[in-house]
Amino acid sequence: MVIITLLLGLGVWQVQSNQDLFLNHSLEENSDSTQNSLPQLDSKEVITQYYQLATSNRTAALELLSDEYKNQYRQNSQRDSAKSFWNTINKVEIYAFLTLSNSENKYQIKVWLKYFRVDGYIACESQVIESVKDSHKNRWLINNISNIKQKPNCTQ
Repeated sequence: MVIITLLLGLGVWQVQSNQDLFLNHSLEENSDSTQNSLPQLDSKEVITQYYQLATSNRTAALELLSDEYKNQYRQNSQRDSAKSFWNTINKVEIYAFLTLSNSENKYQIKVWLKYFRVDGYIACESQVIESVKDSHKNRWLINNISNIKQKPNCTQ
């Protein structure tokens, strides 16, 4: 359980949300003009998009992380284990959000997630995600994931 919790804190997820917010936009294009043409996403939308992209396009999902958080991920010796873990996940569904705190440049949001594994098992957890407004890129980015708690069932 501790290893899974550690991996979940390090990793990247895919979410199949009931909202298909970003069907017409791709994060694989990295030019400044592309970034300017993307819609301004609020903090919850960035979290949702992150989970939608993560298992199918980890590179694009990583672009939704702050440089500080990406550096933590890259420096962690468990990185290969996290990648192996995510290969066992078909999708992740966000089933609830709760804003814990917000300011002009930082949000803390509690998120409840349902993981659908390739073996058919469904696991649930909650976590607190901190997002920050990147003034250079003028967009919200995920800066930290903490307080990960595995749940016996998928209720808040």
